[in-house]
Amino acid sequence: MKIDGIVTQVSEDRVVVEAMDATAGLRQGDIVELRARKNARTLSQNALFHVFCRFCAKWLSARDWEIKAALKNQYLSMEVEIAGVLYVVTRDTSDLSPEDFSVFYDACRAWAEEMEIDLKKFDFFLDRAYNIKSK
Repeated sequence: MKIDGIVTQVSEDRVVVEAMDATAGLRQGDIVELRARKNARTLSQNALFHVFCRFCAKWLSARDWEIKAALKNQYLSMEVEIAGVLYVVTRDTSDLSPEDFSVFYDACRAWAEEMEIDLKKFDFFLDRAYNIKSK
């Protein structure tokens, strides 16, 4: 069972959560797990990125996953040191806030323009097929 709630009080030994639905079905003594919600990119942003990658892949005669991986490697990779060893890791888009995703998507569009992909056709396609505006 999933219950949405709002944290109303936090102290060293106590967290008070007010359930959004008072009839949530909890009883005294029930054990619950609390997880903070991430301020992650939206599902609409994720869908837009996948459609964008598919369009770029067709334009460049590549595979969707190749475009997605290339863009994530280009713009979401960073070096981290773990136990004295340097690694290059790539963040997942689900780790981005909606604002950070917007910056990432803008960089992806700039990359597409550098690759001479006609983004006017992409924007037209989005508007006609999904009735949404890319930018």
